Amino acid sequence: MLKKFHFSSFKTLFSVIVVLSLVPALVIIIWTGVEHGSSLEKSVRDEAFRQVETLSMVQRVISQSVYQTLMTLSILPSFTDGDYETQNMVISDLLKKNPEFVNISTVDTQGRVRASASPNLETGIDLSQRRHIREALAGKGFVAGEFIIAYVDQEQSFPFALTLRSREGEIIGVLTAVYRLSVYRTIFDRLELPEETILGITDFQGIRIFFHPRKETNPEGKLIKQSVWQGMQNTADSGTLADAGSDGIRRFYAYRKIRLSPESDPYLYIVLGIPERNATRPSLRILYRNLILIAAAALLSIVISSVLGHISLGRKLKNLILTVKQIREGDLSARTGIVDSKSEVGQVADAIDNMANSLEEWNFERDKAERILSEALAERETLLKEVHHRVKNNMQLILSLLHLEQQNSSSIEDFSLQLENRIMAMSTVHEMMYQSETIAEINMEDFLERLGSVTRNLYAGLVIDVQAEQLVLTLEEAVPLALIVNELLTNCAKYGKSPDGVARVNIAMGSDAGNATLTVRDYGPGFPEPREENNPTNLGMLLVSTLSEQIGGKVSFSSREGAVVGLSFPLQKV
Repeated sequence: MLKKFHFSSFKTLFSVIVVLSLVPALVIIIWTGVEHGSSLEKSVRDEAFRQVETLSMVQRVISQSVYQTLMTLSILPSFTDGDYETQNMVISDLLKKNPEFVNISTVDTQGRVRASASPNLETGIDLSQRRHIREALAGKGFVAGEFIIAYVDQEQSFPFALTLRSREGEIIGVLTAVYRLSVYRTIFDRLELPEETILGITDFQGIRIFFHPRKETNPEGKLIKQSVWQGMQNTADSGTLADAGSDGIRRFYAYRKIRLSPESDPYLYIVLGIPERNATRPSLRILYRNLILIAAAALLSIVISSVLGHISLGRKLKNLILTVKQIREGDLSARTGIVDSKSEVGQVADAIDNMANSLEEWNFERDKAERILSEALAERETLLKEVHHRVKNNMQLILSLLHLEQQNSSSIEDFSLQLENRIMAMSTVHEMMYQSETIAEINMEDFLERLGSVTRNLYAGLVIDVQAEQLVLTLEEAVPLALIVNELLTNCAKYGKSPDGVARVNIAMGSDAGNATLTVRDYGPGFPEPREENNPTNLGMLLVSTLSEQIGGKVSFSSREGAVVGLSFPLQKV
């Protein structure tokens, strides 16, 4: 092909050679610029998604904490018997120790307030029109509401509710807990987010209940931008999309739908948006800079070659071409080795070396950005462990509350001991959770051993043998299962002793076809006869049956050489 071209002078030929030798480097710069832009865009999307996943786990911990608080209250005698005076004392003391709640209250079956921790919510106020009140009165158990302005202090809040039942299982009202949305700001102010990054939380209607940082274009209590809302209305529970926000800034949005259970509809949406320019601006800046450098180098090389084109530069030219080839193949440490900076070829060599330095600087900046992202992830993990620690402290507060109840009733001592053991079981779950490498799952063999140790510390003459597969369970499965095992171990310690005064208990756990099986056996006198399997006669067995239903399991009781309790439930994917 070159034979078809005629060069008027060696100077022109030399200039063409210099230009051609720089073309591969130019292609590398443009290609690496495009790759850098794509890599930064993916990093921004991934960062947004990781942030949202972390925040969604924080929200799940909050909702689980509210659920455990309401569930614990719902089984107290004063709540199952409708003793509103005692209820007022209990929830008032609880509210003082948990400032994240605006109020905790009890309503009757007509939706009227009967007990309130805050004196600002008067008895008799009709709350039947509240969504969470209606659903809880319909027997749906633990439910979430929608964005509200609370009666107490007129504060922006988000409510939760739990169906309140009598000892006979009849619906006698609703327990409600109104969560203070300003608590979110305390948590999220600790996050270090990129400039112009926004964090929003909406309820199931798309109403913005929280926005950080605050902006006049994104007021709380109003619907979010319709196109963003529609983009989140698909079958996936999480994803990313690109759109312009209410403030006109285009962002990459990552979102996560929050559900109380896998079968329920989302009650919250967590959205995090990072500006698109965070991805495009650095790559364009580096690309333009390198293009300018290569253009300057090319221009300088052509000028030099036009002046000294008659000088034989074969060896030096070969060095230049070889260096460009090495850079093109990815060896950014390659240099020309020409130190004759006074000649034109030496200046071309300097230009190529400067280009390689620029590319090395870009690599260094990319590595630095990845290191910063890794450190940010470690900080978020630390924050999540702190949240678990807060949940554990809240459970200790509930334990203190039950001691106060014990002082007011002479017949509650054994009941208080039982609940103390249950709360310690829940605390064991959270302690193992934040001590583990991942907060999403827990090893059941170690977990059952820990639960057995807790029960042995409270009851003498108890020997426990654990045989369990290496199963992992989610937090939503582990907490109810901890309470079930605690109740069964307590029952064995009290009623399952052999004639020698020792209660020997065998715990076996395994899995088959996606289902987990748990068997707890003692070698005592067995269950009293006759016994109705679906009508537990004491609070412990009632709690076992209720918690089994909560995780979708089936429980069976039998007396075969002692008391035998079997539980089967489906395993969730982790």
